[in-house]
Amino acid sequence: YGGSMQLLLHFLFLVLLFYFGEQAIVEKQITVYPSRTNTLYEVTQNEIQTSNGLGYAIYCGTVGSQSNPLRRRGLIRFNLDPYRQIQDKYPVGVVALKKAELFMYAISGDNNEGQDIQIYGIRKSWGEGHDNASANPLFGTPATRGSATWFQSKYHQTNWSVPGGEYDSDLTAETTVHGPGFYTWYTSLLTGQADAFI
Repeated sequence: YGGSMQLLLHFLFLVLLFYFGEQAIVEKQITVYPSRTNTLYEVTQNEIQTSNGLGYAIYCGTVGSQSNPLRRRGLIRFNLDPYRQIQDKYPVGVVALKKAELFMYAISGDNNEGQDIQIYGIRKSWGEGHDNASANPLFGTPATRGSATWFQSKYHQTNWSVPGGEYDSDLTAETTVHGPGFYTWYTSLLTGQADAFI
C-alpha cells in the first residue's frame, strides 16, 4: 500500500538531431503536450464506472485501506505533430530523435517516504470523454460515453481485454516521487517508444 499521487503539467521534452552528411551538426529542442488525459479508477463491475477525462490532473497509486487498496492509473496521450512537422520539412534521414524525457508536476501525495511512479506503453486506443472529476479527483465522476474506465477503454463502446487497461509488460521508465514538485522520467526505451509513434 503506497498511497496516491496527483500529477499535472505533463509534457514531453524532445531533443532532435539534424544530419547533413555523416555528422549531426544541429541540435534542436522542442516540447510537446498531451492531446488527451484520463484516470482509471478501480471499482467492481457492479459499481458505477467513473472517469476524469476533462479533469485538470491525473491520479496514480492506491486509495482505501491497506487490506483493501483500490488502484488508480493515469493515462496520457501526447500530440507529436510538432515533431512530424519538422520531419516533413527535410529529406528522409535528416532528422532523428536523440532523446525523449517526460516531465510531470506532483501536486500532492500521502507517502513521505516516496512513491515509485512507473510508466508503461499502452496497447489500446482509449477515450477522454466529457466527464470532469475536479471536485472529486480521487474517486472520479460517473463516466460519459467514450471515456476510459477500469473495465472499458471507451465507455459503452469498447472493453479492455484485462480490467485496468492493456499495457506493455516491459517497464518504460520509473521515478520516485517524494512530494510536490517537478519530476523527470527518462530511459532509452521511452525515446524509442516516442520515435516509434512518429
